[in-house]
Amino acid sequence: MNYIRTITARMHADRMFADDFDRLTTMKRGWDYYEGRHPDMLQVLPGEPNDNTRINLARTIVNRGIAFLLGNELTWQFDETDATTTPAEAYVRGIWDANAKMTLLHEVAQNGFITGVAAIKVAPQPDGTIRLINLNPVDLRLFSAPDDSDDVWCFVVKYCADDRGVPVHYAEITERTGPRGSATWQITTYRAAGGARSYTPVGGPIAWPYALPPILACKNWPRANCPYGYSDLEDTDLMDALNLSASSTRKTLRLFPDPQDVLFGASAKGLRRGGEHIWGDLPATARVERLELSADALDAARQHAIDTRAAIFAGAQMPDISTEARLGQLTNFGLRVLYMDLLHKNNTKRIMYGGLINRVNQLLAAIGGFGPVETSFTWPDPLPADELAQIQAVTQKRASGLVDDETLTTELGYDYEDVQARLRQQRLRDTPPVSAAAPPGDPQTRMQPEGG
Repeated sequence: MNYIRTITARMHADRMFADDFDRLTTMKRGWDYYEGRHPDMLQVLPGEPNDNTRINLARTIVNRGIAFLLGNELTWQFDETDATTTPAEAYVRGIWDANAKMTLLHEVAQNGFITGVAAIKVAPQPDGTIRLINLNPVDLRLFSAPDDSDDVWCFVVKYCADDRGVPVHYAEITERTGPRGSATWQITTYRAAGGARSYTPVGGPIAWPYALPPILACKNWPRANCPYGYSDLEDTDLMDALNLSASSTRKTLRLFPDPQDVLFGASAKGLRRGGEHIWGDLPATARVERLELSADALDAARQHAIDTRAAIFAGAQMPDISTEARLGQLTNFGLRVLYMDLLHKNNTKRIMYGGLINRVNQLLAAIGGFGPVETSFTWPDPLPADELAQIQAVTQKRASGLVDDETLTTELGYDYEDVQARLRQQRLRDTPPVSAAAPPGDPQTRMQPEGG
């Protein structure tokens, strides 16, 4: 029985290491394409011009997706029924603000969009502050139960630092110490200096006194049976095809910028060009032919590039607005139809990244000594809106009597409680003060001279 258990564990470990190599290779390729390090599609001979062209749609897809998800301020609250800020909300908000909330979230999402996984480390500091660290997914290894990929029981962060010219490798291991379902964790740091092949512990294990681990991760896009998700850059082969098309077209235009004359049956050295630019002294058997780049060939290459580009954006569930000539004429409904796939994709991203933020908030609240919290998000509408059309739609809904004012105010992007408070203040400012006028028949009133 022990022999079978050992063999099974070793097979599972081998599969993990193989998956780890594939994962790191995929992550590196994602970063390469995002940063413009695309492979050359054409071979360049020594001394020859380099016609390789790189069209970086990877950066466009990632940046546009992040802007769609987090382009506007993301807000949340714990208790929807309480219009005031609760102590737990104030405590957690202060930590996010101290860690540059929106900048941090953009960089967390950038890691996720490019590599397929995003992670935040909650790190209490000696001075009492709390750092929210955007972990590099390349340094992070997740170990999950063999029969439950969502049950991550161990987080390993491996990185290399320079200690006065000597490379030092560190491995920080956060693992669950109890059985499945328990909420006890411990952190152990290991170190290997120079050429050492084995790690030695740095101090003893540190108990983590909270139910959630200090490292919290989420998938960028759902991926069944795996603790890691899919990235937004899974179709790099199509980007290679687009670069090949663009590079080949560029080379063709360089080699054939103008029509080329080819002389048969005579030597070009013996030719003379006379008046009216007419060639003379040609033998009777000589002929001149002109080589021209076919317009059909150029059109075919251009159409192939357009089709490839469209396939890349379709795979990313994103419209290519550079080819959309009707944008200024589209209504709100038309925009939503055009962006339907991206809106659906964005909703899934909200679930993934919203879950990560919620778990971070739950851990921060526990550190602050507050009870359990659940985060309710207010995600901004990523699409540009026709405000006049929105107001008309809201007016019609209000006239129908089927929707309350608070819901309609929220649809317009305003906070209902804030709006009501400001309206009350405005009514107080606009209402003229009541003057203390003398009652009718008052002697002072009768004695007041006219015009005085």
